[in-house]
Amino acid sequence: MLALIKQLEQLQLMNQEIKEHSLVIDHNQVTHGCIFFVKIQLKNYKIFIPTGFYETLLADGKMPTIKAVVNHKEAMLLK
Repeated sequence: MLALIKQLEQLQLMNQEIKEHSLVIDHNQVTHGCIFFVKIQLKNYKIFIPTGFYETLLADGKMPTIKAVVNHKEAMLLK
């Protein structure tokens, strides 16, 4: 995650809004969290934030910034 943050800072992308996200919902219609997609050049990174935490990022109806997502205390970088 630290390497991703460093790369985002070098490219000055931290203040851009997230363009895409997806809720993680199981077969019983239970939401487990949200995956935010961050695209840097030709690579896509997936950052997962669990239920109970991602809602505040999406609460105002606007997409959160990349900085808000990657610096969130519950954020997990998926491979």
